[in-house]
Amino acid sequence: MPKTREQKEKLIEEIKNSLEKAKGVVFVDYKGLSVKDTEILRKSLQKSGVTYAVTKNSLFKIALNQSNIKIDESIMDRPLAVAFGYEDEVSAAKGIANFAKTNESLEIVGGILEKDYIEQDKVIQLASLPTKDQLYVKFLSVLSAPSRNLVGVMQGNLRGLIYILNAKTQAKA
Repeated sequence: MPKTREQKEKLIEEIKNSLEKAKGVVFVDYKGLSVKDTEILRKSLQKSGVTYAVTKNSLFKIALNQSNIKIDESIMDRPLAVAFGYEDEVSAAKGIANFAKTNESLEIVGGILEKDYIEQDKVIQLASLPTKDQLYVKFLSVLSAPSRNLVGVMQGNLRGLIYILNAKTQAKA
């Protein structure tokens, strides 16, 4: 049954809201993906705060135009699904790329990062970046390294003093 004009306008508004809230968006060609695989993909993406939706390309184009986001129009010539990452810029790309490793029928087409269109290769590069949590851990280890090294040096001096005193006491005995 065809959608009414009000339903279409509501869908366009929902897409615009998702585009506004999303930190990263990934476009995928889902042709050849089974319903079962699609559900598995949705569930795995939901765990990382990513929404996966199949939208009508004409409605998606209208939402993009109303949001002033320009993309490569040639990607809209095939059936597209969209993954919206709300927690960080990498989560949508990382989730889709991980799933695409085991399912060749899923193809990354492009994406949106900071309201700008990015090509397929940039999305794949984005997926290879560490997550925010991993970056925080690396940053904290870099910050704590000088104090750890200072403690190690101080312990080394005390340890050396203890070895010298033990050697002196054993030499006298």
